[in-house]
Amino acid sequence: YHYRHRNSDSPRSVDIKFDWPAMRVTNSLDGTSWSMKIQPGTQDKFSQQLSLMHAVAAGNRTVEFPVADGGRAKDYSFSFQVEEVVDVEAGSFQSLKMARSKNRRASQASLWLAPKLNYLPVIVEKKERDGLYLMKLKRFAWTEPSTPDQ
Repeated sequence: YHYRHRNSDSPRSVDIKFDWPAMRVTNSLDGTSWSMKIQPGTQDKFSQQLSLMHAVAAGNRTVEFPVADGGRAKDYSFSFQVEEVVDVEAGSFQSLKMARSKNRRASQASLWLAPKLNYLPVIVEKKERDGLYLMKLKRFAWTEPSTPDQ
C-alpha cells in the first residue's frame, strides 16, 4: 500500500508492506520504518474499502476489519444507517449509507455505496479536526475484461 499526500502544509509519504508468512506488517512514514504483528484478515486502507464492498454485496450490514493504520492495527467497524438516493455529478444512485468508526469510537466517516456500481462508494464524508471533507464521484467508466487472446 502506498499513500502520498501532497498538501503543502503537511506532505506525507506512507508505505505499508505485509509479510503474511510472518504475520507482520512494516510501516514507513516519511522514511521512518517500524514493524508490528498482525492478525489474519488485516487490511490496509485501500483493501478495506474493497473488502467492505464485497461484504455489503454479500448482504452484510455490519462489517469489521483490523486495519494497519498509523503504526498500529485499528478496528474499523462499518454499520448500515439508511438506504437513500444520492445525487452526484456521475448520476443519481440508490445507495446504502454506512457509518465507519475506529476502535469503537463515535463515527468519524460515512460512505454511500451504490449497488448499481457493485457497491462502489459514490460519496465519502470524513470529519477531521480541521473540518469536514467530502468526496463525490464525478465520473466512472465500465471496461470490458480482457480475454487471453487479446
